[in-house]
Amino acid sequence: MAGWRTNIVESGSLPGVQLARSQGEIAKEICSCQSDPRQSLTREMTVASSNAVNVLLLIFFCVLSGCSETCDPPYTSPASGTVAFRSDQFNLAPGQSWDMKDTVSGDLTHFEMLAVKQAGCQAGSLVDMHITKHNAQDYWQAGVPGAEIHWIMQRDRMSGDWRAAVSLIDYSAPSGPPHTVDYLWRDSNAYLVVPGIAHSNPQERSGCAQWWADANSQTDSCLAKVGIETPCARWTAKLSIQNVKTPVYSGPALLNEEFEGCKADQAATNPDQCAHELWYFAPKVGLVEINAVWENRDIVRIN
Repeated sequence: MAGWRTNIVESGSLPGVQLARSQGEIAKEICSCQSDPRQSLTREMTVASSNAVNVLLLIFFCVLSGCSETCDPPYTSPASGTVAFRSDQFNLAPGQSWDMKDTVSGDLTHFEMLAVKQAGCQAGSLVDMHITKHNAQDYWQAGVPGAEIHWIMQRDRMSGDWRAAVSLIDYSAPSGPPHTVDYLWRDSNAYLVVPGIAHSNPQERSGCAQWWADANSQTDSCLAKVGIETPCARWTAKLSIQNVKTPVYSGPALLNEEFEGCKADQAATNPDQCAHELWYFAPKVGLVEINAVWENRDIVRIN
């Protein structure tokens, strides 16, 4: 799920949105391979301090992307074995709510599935997985107070695949304003969350999406060509059937080991450089565990 955050400087002298430099200029510099993005961030934060302006948090893919302006072709390994699960077995529908408990701290993250008619640029059947938390240390976005996300997914009517289409994101003050990220898929593997058919043998699917963002508000409008454009985001889904044990379900489950922002070889060779999470889906229940490796958080469903 969407991960790394970069800082953008907003001028406090005028109402509304007026950046000390335009968002596009800052994003271009941060994403430029000619300089270290962390140095750019430090420089912007120094400017912010000296001019008494607000530092906003905005999810930008460019820090993760390794400055890649293009994306490798999609990859799908051959499907083999028997049909283990179909996506309609995982209760991805509005009306549900549940809590997931951190296996170390005992803190809770709350999930609810909401109906949504329109969001972003992708047409089709949509559902909103709304995720909130009690403490800053918890999932989602461990360490960021009040971080919450509407993770809006679309179902492909032909394949049955569920893929992320939009993120509506908010934080507690002063971390930053609400904002939106639209994922414009380049292929049928981009941002795959649940495949239409999961086979008994492991399968890997990877693809790319273009990010378009609104840095200052949450919107259900399509941001293509009007929002802040970032480089392509690579998404890898390693699918397998694994046994899982949680308070609400024990048995075989679909595992989607997700890598966001990795270069083509990093998921296998250097996964710590990516947003890396393991999502487990149980039949007739739904999402039952998330192991957010990159945040060192493991949460399991308790109701």
